[in-house]
Amino acid sequence: LTKKVLRMFNSQDTILVEEDASGIVGVYSFVGHVATKIVFVVFLVWSLTPERALQSWGFTYYPLKYWAIAFPAWLVISIFLFFVGYESFNLMSVKSMNSRSNFKDRNPKSPSSVGLESYKKGTDVTIPPLCHIPASIVNDVLYQ
Repeated sequence: LTKKVLRMFNSQDTILVEEDASGIVGVYSFVGHVATKIVFVVFLVWSLTPERALQSWGFTYYPLKYWAIAFPAWLVISIFLFFVGYESFNLMSVKSMNSRSNFKDRNPKSPSSVGLESYKKGTDVTIPPLCHIPASIVNDVLYQ
């Protein structure tokens, strides 16, 4: 049993909400596991049993044995092509290296807007706040 405490922003009251999600997740996991095993066993019986035996057991309508090989092959190829397509789409979405948007942000923050006095002056905190640093200052620091 997990307990979650919710605090309302407009009031000082604390509401205690009890949730028991672990039970239903366990049931769904078990049903999914058993269903997967049953479907796999039915697939193996269908694909490995001769057609005469299936007909003698009363099964007269079933897919062709061609699909015992074709469906897994299509599935593997589809998954592979999904990942290739996903990566290709991401590579097409990236701006080229000489694009100006790689060097300049649309909404840059100046040092004064985040509480810094200047680019070159240090801060009292370990990590200074995030702000836009012009390429000329970066080049000065890196290459001189």
